[in-house]
Amino acid sequence: MSNLDEPTMASSDSIGVYLKKIREAQGLSLDQVASLTRIQPKFLQALEDEVFEQLPERVFTRGFVRTYARSLGISEEDALRRFSDSSNDYYQQGQKAQHQAQLQIQEEKRGKLNRNLVIIISIIILVALGFLLPNQQEHPQPPTSPPEEERADFTPPAQPTLETPDAQTEDTEPEPTRLTETSSPAQEPQSTLSSEPVSPPAADPETTPTEAVPAEPETTATDPIRLEIQATQLTWVVVKSDSDSPQEALLQPGQTATWEAQQQFTLTLGNAAGSIVKLNGEPRGPFGKPGQVVREVVLKP
Repeated sequence: MSNLDEPTMASSDSIGVYLKKIREAQGLSLDQVASLTRIQPKFLQALEDEVFEQLPERVFTRGFVRTYARSLGISEEDALRRFSDSSNDYYQQGQKAQHQAQLQIQEEKRGKLNRNLVIIISIIILVALGFLLPNQQEHPQPPTSPPEEERADFTPPAQPTLETPDAQTEDTEPEPTRLTETSSPAQEPQSTLSSEPVSPPAADPETTPTEAVPAEPETTATDPIRLEIQATQLTWVVVKSDSDSPQEALLQPGQTATWEAQQQFTLTLGNAAGSIVKLNGEPRGPFGKPGQVVREVVLKP
């Protein structure tokens, strides 16, 4: 196959016109280019017609342009530059529409969150009121002291008096009896202290506190997960590890690429049946038919 002299081509030609001129100058049909690149003819036709809405995502279309240019023997970088200039307006509009959709989704989530917060706060207030009101109604009243009149009417019992016996003599007259002085109130007997040691009461085994055994801290696995993609056909892949930026790759048949992450991968395939996908050594898929584009497949252990 002879290469076309690139300086003879106009630098202002768009990507579709540029590729079509070179292909026709080399006498190649779309079917021949499709067999060389393993790209479906409908995608090659859409690329030459610059109907970008019929093409897959931008990262896959860039892979198409690179492979197409390589099959024609022309500069891949020049072809990618022409593709960027030709498709810039289309993809910018798509990004704006996607950004507006994301903003709308965020607004809906924010409104739903606010409604949930209002419901939760209302439930907490109702539960608190239901707990406090019964406690205030059942608060015990302090005992009242007896009235002042009852305390004034109370008189202590009278203390007994002792009399001396009469003198019994024949010659003398009996002396009048005399009241002796009232004796002082009997003193309460004082308690005696025993010299024997008093042993403390035995502890109740049911109420003896036991020391709490601290729970062992849970260990979390920190080993990364591994994604392996082995291409059986020409395949464009985009892999996003956790929240990192997506990485794109164009895999030739027989090539293998690996990625690592902590939690999950988000996978996009330009040829769903053109590769073998393994997660931690375990096969995953198949995800679709040959030539089918699958997007944002989440892979977790």
